[in-house]
Amino acid sequence: MQNISVKLLFTLAIGFYLITSALPAQSQDSMEGYVSKAVDEYSKGNFGQAIKLYDEAMKKFGEHPAIYVLKAEAYAKGKNDINSGKFDPNGYRLALESLNRALQLAPESPQVFQTRGKINLVYRQFKEAVEDFTLTLKYTKDKETIYQAVSDRATAKMLSQDFDGAIQDFESSIKMKPENANSYINLGGLYDMKNDHKKSEETYLKGLKYDPKNALLMNNLGFLFVRTKQFKTALKWLNQAIEVDPKMAYAYGNRGYSKFMLGKVAEGKKDIDIAVKIGPNNPFAFKYRAIYYIKQKEYALACADLQKANELGYSQTYGDEVNNLIKKHCK
Repeated sequence: MQNISVKLLFTLAIGFYLITSALPAQSQDSMEGYVSKAVDEYSKGNFGQAIKLYDEAMKKFGEHPAIYVLKAEAYAKGKNDINSGKFDPNGYRLALESLNRALQLAPESPQVFQTRGKINLVYRQFKEAVEDFTLTLKYTKDKETIYQAVSDRATAKMLSQDFDGAIQDFESSIKMKPENANSYINLGGLYDMKNDHKKSEETYLKGLKYDPKNALLMNNLGFLFVRTKQFKTALKWLNQAIEVDPKMAYAYGNRGYSKFMLGKVAEGKKDIDIAVKIGPNNPFAFKYRAIYYIKQKEYALACADLQKANELGYSQTYGDEVNNLIKKHCK
């Protein structure tokens, strides 16, 4: 998911203002001054102060859809800790109220629909996000906006498990910008989830042609071969991923598991421990270490790691493997 940049929103505000405002030039400068101060407060993390300045600007110069868009972003950002995944529903409500007012003032604004779609993505309202990005596409002819809306809609479809729809949108985004590695990463993962491993491999390799030093593409190729039990081939790609990015926790976990399955137990355990240390929110690392402990018949340690993997969302996202191991080995 991509966050809306302050720079983009500020540009959006000025763009809206120059197109729609009937205020005299001097008043426009004053409006821009309020917006500039508010954006500066936003960039410092002073979201409440930014909202206050937006409200003052509209009280003095009148309502404006772009200001409501900026205000919505401040509500969404200020009420949440996105990095920890903690979301305040009140922030979502206030952001939507602000955006809905913007749409009353500018009912065919692609920027407002796009912003609402991004906020719906953050709050995991995937159906609503898909609808907003579709409306963005309906009302825009701007190539960059079209690309972003298609890419974001693909993400929303993927997260709502509409894999076929997501594949279609990611393929469209690749046609528009074939150099963007993120589309290949997501598209390859979708093909892997549909067990079309050949298409998944082809997609990752195509992405590497455009971005040959992309460690995540290398890791995902390695993981694809882990899933298909081609552990020697997996090691080739995982070694390259770690060489490019020595702090990639997923690559260490996948490499450790591959080594373990090839009989290099001590080496594998070392890599898996590194994965846990540098990526404590990686559910795969805990699953891999649990498998090691099961093989060593250290069931208490295995069960603790399996529980941790589930706390990090393994079973919710990746299937029943961890739950099945818990049923088999944990009381």
